Amino acid sequence: MAWAIAAWLYRKHQPVGVCGIVDAMRTISISVSRDDYEAFRRGSKRLRRSIAQLIREAMALYREERLEQKSRLTELPVLVGHRPFGRLPTRAELYDELFEARGVKR
Repeated sequence: MAWAIAAWLYRKHQPVGVCGIVDAMRTISISVSRDDYEAFRRGSKRLRRSIAQLIREAMALYREERLEQKSRLTELPVLVGHRPFGRLPTRAELYDELFEARGVKR
């Protein structure tokens, strides 16, 4: 019984956003195709998570991959007043490394 009270107190005094409580959520309604709905329904059963959780993850991934501004590959962070330890790679070397990692032949 003491552990249950301790657990309740712990959750009660956590800031918003901890222990599964999400702050600043907005509700939206979307229409999806029957195939998409069935795919998410099957996925939610297989993963034992709600369809809403899967859709939130998909939206976050889309936002990260497509909507957010990406920095250029040639812009590598360097501390102010410091120089890189070695030679910086050329654009061609960066692309070669990226394509090689994905198994694409140039």
